[in-house]
Amino acid sequence: MTKEYTVRVLRELVTISEGQEFFIGKSSSGTTVFGEHARLVRSTSTQLVFETESGQIVKTGIDNLRTKGKLLKQGYFVSLNTREEGTYINSKVIAY
Repeated sequence: MTKEYTVRVLRELVTISEGQEFFIGKSSSGTTVFGEHARLVRSTSTQLVFETESGQIVKTGIDNLRTKGKLLKQGYFVSLNTREEGTYINSKVIAY
């Protein structure tokens, strides 16, 4: 049985579930988007935990999809909408 969570996305409450696919990326100059797909793998008492295709762990608040820590400072975002090949540049999500 997969766990479901209710999160706030732009003033709207949305239900998401473990195993669901997301897109994690960042925008560059203009409309170029870099990033990769990720899956929601688990939660802690305060965070949702995602794992990207390359194995990077990304954490957000339990009640919203805002990235935390270094990834937030680097401009990464989590999107409910997955991206089709060709609409973004496939780039590993790296916290440095």
